[in-house]
Amino acid sequence: MPTKYKAQLDHVGFDWTNDMELIRQGLSARKDLISATVGFTQDDAALNLFIEDICGALCWAAAIQMDGGFKAANKIIATLEAVEKDPSIINAGHVEPEALGMIASQYQLADETPGTYWFDVYQDDGAQHELDLLQFKRAALRARILMETQVTKGRPKKIILDILGEKLRDLFLRYNDDATRHSIASDGEVAQIEAGPYFEFCKTVIAALNEFFARLPSSYAAKPVSPAQVARTRRIAPDRTLNT
Repeated sequence: MPTKYKAQLDHVGFDWTNDMELIRQGLSARKDLISATVGFTQDDAALNLFIEDICGALCWAAAIQMDGGFKAANKIIATLEAVEKDPSIINAGHVEPEALGMIASQYQLADETPGTYWFDVYQDDGAQHELDLLQFKRAALRARILMETQVTKGRPKKIILDILGEKLRDLFLRYNDDATRHSIASDGEVAQIEAGPYFEFCKTVIAALNEFFARLPSSYAAKPVSPAQVARTRRIAPDRTLNT
């Protein structure tokens, strides 16, 4: 039976002040463990700067999860359907960004190219006209039809694994010659678990990110990130490098 998705109409974007501070606090509480897993030998001031760089990587991953536009098509469709039924919900300002972006790209006042007045949809300082709710409804319909052609089977790629794998590996390599990890038998025979300094580093810092995700409403689909998956993520190819 197909999964029934709920519309996300309570979206609040990543707060680079308050949310970043929550993640920073989670890392600070693990300061000694981070130092131990990396093999840190410099002074406390340098360690604080290193933790600040880790915080930046985790916050970037959190912002991508919340605002980056990588939701499964069916999740976006559920929100578009809700907007079709009641376009006035735009006034609350909490329509999730992926759906809102799709609507903006299809929004028309008359026969101009769709998306010409996309600023109007966001109701910000760039808006040129008062938002037309009927046209907003029609744009949601066009966006939904377009999204329905993009529905594919299987789970969407979890882009934050690439981000964390790239950034955390680079941070670990500042103070280590390699970032390898290995598997060991967890029951003495068959079952395997990840091990090694790099895996322990990933496990320690990602715990702070997962604590933050646990605070989010379920509509963000911010499930815990697996340190093992991050540790196994290979370096991103040059043409796919994610830059800050």
